[in-house]
Amino acid sequence: MSDISKDFVVENYMSPNGSELYRKWNSGLLEVWLSSIETTSVNIPWGTVYRSESLPGRPYPSGANFIGVPIVTMTVKTDKSDVAWFALKDSESTTRLPNYYLLRGDKLSATAKYYVGAYAVGRWK
Repeated sequence: MSDISKDFVVENYMSPNGSELYRKWNSGLLEVWLSSIETTSVNIPWGTVYRSESLPGRPYPSGANFIGVPIVTMTVKTDKSDVAWFALKDSESTTRLPNYYLLRGDKLSATAKYYVGAYAVGRWK
């Protein structure tokens, strides 16, 4: 195990609009942050809840090349006082976030803006 006190950042990146960031560490750790806004309804019956159409997982920035599938955490909030959560449609990959559905306990036929944040951590070397 490496001594983290001796680790250091070798590359930082932030897209012009700030929606893509990554940090590469000398130890081989790679961290990626992504944000996006999805405008959709959540009105398709799915068991005892409702889901959105399938939403695409964003690709990682071109310089953020994972050598294995990273650990991904995603969050969502909305512009309304509504609650939503995720169901992943497929597995993560080394090049993009997983595709997903937004879920709600109640049907929402009107479209709302959903602010999606993601953090992926894994290895680049």
